[in-house]
Amino acid sequence: MVYPLLFPNGEYGYRTGVPHRQTNRTVTLRQFYSWRLAIRNGFSILHNGGKLFQQYIVDAWCKVEANQLWFIRQNQRSLRVENYRGLRRYLEERARALGARVGKLVVLPAMTVGSPRYMQARYREAMAIVARYGKPDLFITFTTNPNWPEIQENLEHHQRFEHRPDLVCRVFKSKFTQFLDNLNKRQVLGVTQTYTYVIEFQKRGLPHAHVLITMRPEDKITIDNGNDIVCAEFPDRDMDPTLYDIIAEHYVHRPCGANNPIAPCMRDGKCSKGYPMSFNDETIIDHVRRPVYRRRRDGRTAVVEETVIDNRRIVPYNRYFAKKYMCHINFEVCATLSSMKYLYKYVHKGADCITIQASDTGDQTLDWDEIQNYLDCRYFSSTEAAYRLMTFPLADRSHSVMTLPVHLEYEQAILFDDDLPEEDVAAAVDKPTKLMAWFILNNTDVETRQLTYVEIPEHYTWNNREAVWGKRRQISKTIG
Repeated sequence: MVYPLLFPNGEYGYRTGVPHRQTNRTVTLRQFYSWRLAIRNGFSILHNGGKLFQQYIVDAWCKVEANQLWFIRQNQRSLRVENYRGLRRYLEERARALGARVGKLVVLPAMTVGSPRYMQARYREAMAIVARYGKPDLFITFTTNPNWPEIQENLEHHQRFEHRPDLVCRVFKSKFTQFLDNLNKRQVLGVTQTYTYVIEFQKRGLPHAHVLITMRPEDKITIDNGNDIVCAEFPDRDMDPTLYDIIAEHYVHRPCGANNPIAPCMRDGKCSKGYPMSFNDETIIDHVRRPVYRRRRDGRTAVVEETVIDNRRIVPYNRYFAKKYMCHINFEVCATLSSMKYLYKYVHKGADCITIQASDTGDQTLDWDEIQNYLDCRYFSSTEAAYRLMTFPLADRSHSVMTLPVHLEYEQAILFDDDLPEEDVAAAVDKPTKLMAWFILNNTDVETRQLTYVEIPEHYTWNNREAVWGKRRQISKTIG
């Protein structure tokens, strides 16, 4: 009824109870809309809806997410809200200062993809990987090119790329997966020890990925081999005209400053990105331990927006990947530990949003609703909605991270339902935690005494049913 132009024949929308053909379960709301977005033979009114198709995708994801958040709101007890003791103490102190009382507490758990707790959990896991393997070596930004042949060849004659967010997401996901395989499986730049990435969406709707790579000690990036991996100069136009055209199109920081004072990068009359950079004959490390890439005064230029551009405005890139993927792939060398925490915090910063708080002096109840705070005043594009509907991952990492509890004696957290029999409650009280089981393991396994508590998950697996640590039979990328 909302989209008569897209469904003129009155096709059925989603309804509960539809059986799934491949499983014994019923079709979920997300599966239904993912099926609707599938590309089939013949003319599709839906995929030719233009801006109306974009609105349809956003509405579809909003319904899917609202359904998920409604379930979380109705099942706060099963989420063990009472265990968020730090949040409870904060609200009690805040209510005491305001002369109010703590009202209803609604928590949005970390399992909700994209929520603040989800991003914080991913950040802590990423920092655990850094603590184990050291600082990352490369910070890479992989951006969609809307002129990729796979996108342009599948558009109708009247369509633009923004009219097909589903197509853009499929092509980007395919290209980015291949890019990660080249880094990690084919080892184009060397053997990678760890990686982590996060997918984000620009205001105009194009997805891009932030990737952090840590190389093995033998393949670390140094001043000697840095120019072979990261370049910030125009290539020789006569030797490689194809690469020259790609760099001039995708890797030039557009004119700003005196040439364009209203450029988006301008802040207080200066370029916020620091362009134009200075000429340098060799790559060096400056006084704050940041890399300053080689930008020689070799006379190689290009005309961009009626302005002559030289090497000082070239965004750092890798020759192989720039030519292979024909899109903007920014390569930056992480030279020091000081940039490590900022980079991991940056890639897990979450979606753009605005926080608004309204208070009523007459209300003496302090409510805390994380679900409503998550929904209010946030920016959501049709491309992100399509990406989420097709269940593509928004973040991933090379290693799984196991959270290890630490507690004092007889102060471990014990979870049980109120209606359980007494013998089951007693069993829950006597069940060892991971920390207690580690102490037991040290008494029985001599080799374990050489390992710290954090190192245990690399060599042992946790059996939650039996509450014991078992020896690993094969090598696994798991850290504590």
